[in-house]
Amino acid sequence: MIFAYATDERTLMIFPTENDAVRYCEGWDVSEGGWLFFAADGSPMEAIFSEPASKNGWVISHGFYSLRINAESEKTQLLALLPQVVAVQGEAPLNTVAAIEGLLTSRSTGMAASGLRPPAAAR
Repeated sequence: MIFAYATDERTLMIFPTENDAVRYCEGWDVSEGGWLFFAADGSPMEAIFSEPASKNGWVISHGFYSLRINAESEKTQLLALLPQVVAVQGEAPLNTVAAIEGLLTSRSTGMAASGLRPPAAAR
């Protein structure tokens, strides 16, 4: 599961796979900061462009990108961003801010209570 936050509309979208998120979120908008991505646990992700997005006059190339968790990111975790979200587009039951908050909170407290740590790539 990938969470994608549209910074202009302040909408959080939920995609089942990375491919679904990449197909929907155009590379030019991603490169211009129009989308923020988060992994299923709320960790920030970054777009890595194998072919950069570009603009030449009226012609826009969206490039090609993939997503990866940025273990050293100073970016905001999804849980901290939720108060700014005005709409959620996802399938029930994950279609409200409260439901997303509950999911992320239960995952983080469940992991802490069990003594488990997230994988190195997610830290």
